[in-house]
Amino acid sequence: MLVFIIIAVCRVGILGSVLQTLNGFAGIYKDLMSFPEVFSPFLSVLETISKENALPEALQSLITHVAGSITQQMIQHEHLRQPLHMRVSKPVPIKQFNPRFEAK
Repeated sequence: MLVFIIIAVCRVGILGSVLQTLNGFAGIYKDLMSFPEVFSPFLSVLETISKENALPEALQSLITHVAGSITQQMIQHEHLRQPLHMRVSKPVPIKQFNPRFEAK
């Protein structure tokens, strides 16, 4: 029985470390334009984990904090994005290599 408690405590500790690391990476890469594409898969995982009732309250609050900060950064990036525009430029004519003859 004691072994199961120690394993459970280790898992909670590892999950806490992973969440802190994820929060750190989200802070580092918050200026990256592809932030929503990189961090959106983690939101579904965090939502699934947060539905677990067996987690301690400190871990639950850390999960909601990390998910909230990622969501907030994703919303900011979506507001800043603009659609791509095609460049308007004059087409370059194809160089022709036909010989020129002079009429005499």
